[in-house]
Amino acid sequence: MPIGRKTRRFRSEPLILNEAIRKNLPGSFIKLINGTVHYELSGPEMGNPVVFIPGITVPYSTWDRTVPFLAKEGFRCLRFDFFGRGYSDRPRASYDLGFFVDQVASLLDALGMTGPVDLVALSMGGAVAASLADRWPDRIRRIAFVDPLFSTPTVSRTKRLLISRAFGRAVLGRMGKQILAMAQRRDFRDIETAATYFETYRPQLAYRGFRRAILTTMRSVRSWKITEAYERIGQSPRPIALFWGVYDRTIPYESHGTLLGLLPRAEFHPVEDSGHVPHYERPEIVNPLLAEFLSRPDS
Repeated sequence: MPIGRKTRRFRSEPLILNEAIRKNLPGSFIKLINGTVHYELSGPEMGNPVVFIPGITVPYSTWDRTVPFLAKEGFRCLRFDFFGRGYSDRPRASYDLGFFVDQVASLLDALGMTGPVDLVALSMGGAVAASLADRWPDRIRRIAFVDPLFSTPTVSRTKRLLISRAFGRAVLGRMGKQILAMAQRRDFRDIETAATYFETYRPQLAYRGFRRAILTTMRSVRSWKITEAYERIGQSPRPIALFWGVYDRTIPYESHGTLLGLLPRAEFHPVEDSGHVPHYERPEIVNPLLAEFLSRPDS
């Protein structure tokens, strides 16, 4: 590869994740077959295990206003960064649905969490959670979906151009921070909350491979066949809760009716004055409902 091309490619990602850098980062790290994963375990060791699955570009800080509350309520909380995000490795991989599902399953195995766990899943993480429960039904006790991706997304002509190989690399290389900041802002109803959140989102942008991983995922997600998995888990007796921000513009609130048709037994919680991340914008509403749902005895 010519030197000039390499310089342009990584100009906006000056840092490389390595052991020296990770020594000064929060959380814990574990080596899996596809790379090192950044994670955090909190709450009492004997508490009911709950796994928090993030969205398409976000690190585990998206759960900053959720996990501490539930840990204090006695739950054993596991949150992590998907490969390509946060402080997890950015391997050269397909970043397809199976890749993410395998990451979660491998992480649980590596941490010795082989018994049934509960899932709380945001956006793209919803597709991963549904696929996990569909593939390994005995490992998943109950699921709380937050504004989940549940069907193949419609991609506009502009977005198709943005994620194309040559154009996407050039644009995200030069304006990636601005584009991603605007995308995150769109996820929020409240401007000040969005600004606070972005301060925890931004550090991952500096590490080499982030933009490549995001572009690869965005190309892959257009072909994900996930509706059938939701339909199958909707036929099981497993408890399911669905939270949705009323002002969500990323996965529109109005689409919740379609998902409830696939999950007819799910309990539905619309969250007022919030966008795509109601757990972060309105934790005072979501957290108590989530704790109550997760604490119910098995039927």
